[in-house]
Amino acid sequence: MKKVAAEMVLKKADALATHTHPALVAILGGERKAKEALPKMMLAEMDKLEELGFKVKSYTPAEPENIRTAGEWTFALVPTTMVTEGQKGTFTAKSHILACRKARDPKWYLFRLGLPEAQVRQLLPELPADYTWPAKEPPKFEPKL
Repeated sequence: MKKVAAEMVLKKADALATHTHPALVAILGGERKAKEALPKMMLAEMDKLEELGFKVKSYTPAEPENIRTAGEWTFALVPTTMVTEGQKGTFTAKSHILACRKARDPKWYLFRLGLPEAQVRQLLPELPADYTWPAKEPPKFEPKL
């Protein structure tokens, strides 16, 4: 997760493509298409911020929480904080990434929790029914004085 975060600030997405959950890779048309699409999607989001006069200053993952094993899968929530800065102030957005991996597989897959819960559960049928995550918080704006 730390490598993904570091690359994101530099507008790179190699680690993101490598660690995106296979369910999302399939939706994007397979590994080759996903490796092409994911960087474009990430850059489009960052370009929108820049068009609005904001630049990503940091994207920081915290320590995983709510770590749980169900069957052959292990799940963890990774809290993230993204700070964007513009002429008039700073936005701080907090969210969570769902990290999951199969038993004995060292590779963690990442799943951004921006979709409605029903869609997340449809894409990840292995996710336990009682596994929960916090609702997305609205970003906080701090004006420059």
